[in-house]
Amino acid sequence: MKRNWTALAVGMAMVCMAGAQEGANPPAPTGQVPGDVVYGVQVGAFPGEASAEACMAAYQSRGYHPVYVLPETEDRLLRVVYGCFSTYMEAFLYREHFRSSGVEQGAFVRQVPALAAARTENAGELPSVFGLDERSLEGAGRVWGPEVSGIATDRGRSQLRQAFEDAEGASGTSRAVLQLAEAQERVHQADRAGALDLQMQVARGEIPASPSVRLQACWDAARSLRHTNRRVEAYAAYRELAELCPEPLDRAACHVQAVAMLFELAGSDHGSYSDVRLAANRALAAIPASGEDFLARRATIELMGAETYLMEGNRQTAAARMAEVEQHYRNVPAARREVGSALSIMADCLIFVGRIDEARQACERLLEMRILPEENFRGFDVDANAAASLYTIAVLERDSGERDRWADFLRENHPEYWERNSADLLAMRPRASVSEASTEVE
Repeated sequence: MKRNWTALAVGMAMVCMAGAQEGANPPAPTGQVPGDVVYGVQVGAFPGEASAEACMAAYQSRGYHPVYVLPETEDRLLRVVYGCFSTYMEAFLYREHFRSSGVEQGAFVRQVPALAAARTENAGELPSVFGLDERSLEGAGRVWGPEVSGIATDRGRSQLRQAFEDAEGASGTSRAVLQLAEAQERVHQADRAGALDLQMQVARGEIPASPSVRLQACWDAARSLRHTNRRVEAYAAYRELAELCPEPLDRAACHVQAVAMLFELAGSDHGSYSDVRLAANRALAAIPASGEDFLARRATIELMGAETYLMEGNRQTAAARMAEVEQHYRNVPAARREVGSALSIMADCLIFVGRIDEARQACERLLEMRILPEENFRGFDVDANAAASLYTIAVLERDSGERDRWADFLRENHPEYWERNSADLLAMRPRASVSEASTEVE
């Protein structure tokens, strides 16, 4: 079962990813891209050099850089390619741009030799979701957050609805602010699509707004893209904001969300777990390694990077990476959620590979943390999972006393978890080898 990073859940599933192939809609490649290969977007293929050069020149004249021609292959075609991207997703975003804008309906992502790409001017820039540039957000402060979300009182919503109907009726309040308030009202009515339309009008500058208001609109729109399952666009939106948000902490938060979107897309036609690791490393390089708030965001990114190994079925490496997360952030109060999750996942992995004593120690350290319900990722109870793991260890070791102890612990402290999972737990039997065990409970 894949772990969703906007609603984290327990899972130990292995993901099989299809290899890359040429075609109209090729799946993302599996595994790590070799060091001598990057990704580009093929926009044409020609039997003659003159035609290929003319195509390349046409794209360059329209502002697309870098565009280059790959050497002739066995089919005697010269291929014109845009960009040299380190991850499939970045190239995919431009493929979508070329198709949706009518530039080239047949554009598709392909792997290209890094040596060919190295002769180009740059790596290519991601398409803009909001049409921002370095001047768009000058003077904007932190994202408001509470000011917009805090409007959600009956009286406040009523006043803002009336003001929205007559923008001149709210002295000193811009139409852009009122539009965002109306969007927030639609969110409360579960109309995310309607909210997104309103937010994007402000975010793209279609309605005049101050830099702070436009920044808030971009932030709200990115969140709506995520919640309407438009994760490819959400990824691009968070990447854009990560480059242009004036405040470092907001930029760090956008890096976290961009990696999260890639994680959720990994294993589909739009990405791979190696892409997530590359993006995580890039994000970590951009976030300061001091200050509790920054460290908490780094912890989230490292946790996602570590979990990619679990999703690929490499539990030994996953356990080692989770141990690093615990070691790096165990003394950071704001990262208790990430440390607790790392210990929980590490214990599951260690049980699966038969390292029982280490798994027991990880569970005991987790229980000693006394993680509060609000410190869990949504849908993931690490305290209950630690007790379930200790129950599993007791079953594997045929220790009926410990088994009953942890069953009682779950009944008393996590009754909902016990009710949901007791049938699976009680049905557990010792295996011939502990490496055959798994704690895959829902």
